[in-house]
Amino acid sequence: MKLRIEPLKSKDAHLIPKLIESGMDKGIFKLTIFSSKGYGAYLEKLLTIPEEHRRVKLYGAFVGDQLAGYTEWRIFENSLFLNNIYVFPDYQGLGLGKSLLEEHGNKLMEEYRKSSITLDVFNNNAKAMSWYEKIGFVKQESINWNVGEQLAITPNSAFECYIENYPNAEAEQKAYDFSLFTCSTKNGIYQIGRIKNQFYRLTNTESLNNADLLHCLYQVDPKRKILLLSNEEFSSNFSFALACVSSRMKLEI
Repeated sequence: MKLRIEPLKSKDAHLIPKLIESGMDKGIFKLTIFSSKGYGAYLEKLLTIPEEHRRVKLYGAFVGDQLAGYTEWRIFENSLFLNNIYVFPDYQGLGLGKSLLEEHGNKLMEEYRKSSITLDVFNNNAKAMSWYEKIGFVKQESINWNVGEQLAITPNSAFECYIENYPNAEAEQKAYDFSLFTCSTKNGIYQIGRIKNQFYRLTNTESLNNADLLHCLYQVDPKRKILLLSNEEFSSNFSFALACVSSRMKLEI
């Protein structure tokens, strides 16, 4: 079997959502932007930017002309971040994952002069976690993915919340089915993600105590649920259910 790893082409972008879905728990998949109906179109647009001008690097593993797997790397200041690595079921067990992560990953580390690789893995994927540990990855922290219904919060008379870059976010939502906008309040600035028509994605537990922010989000769309990613304990009036847990892992070279 002759394996070829090269930058992903726009013509193969539409295969990536299916590839990710094939390797991710379906209950978790629906919580991610990868399940958005426009994610393939988003990748296709991203790939029109020359690789040297973007921090997100996408590579395909090809057997002949067939896409067998892929990786998505992000160039951070102090490390390479492996955002995704997947191999189609028909090509698993042939060493493609090892080539993508170890061999190609080492080449990228040399190219970008980094000394470590970080990644996130879902805890229900015991096989992947074991594989990473054998390579030398060490767990750094856990992230809880909590899902809850919104509440109709009544702010005080000094209510203040401004939505920034909303027209751009609406255009992205229409095109890709996910987006990001900024809410500025007197008590903080928050990045709010939207996944399909189902979730507000929050990553700051302090947002649950900001009545101005919560009132604003409820006014914009009261039907969305809140998906809160947190690595710390928190208390709130919301009733959250733990959907899944992911672990941040790191490999020092």
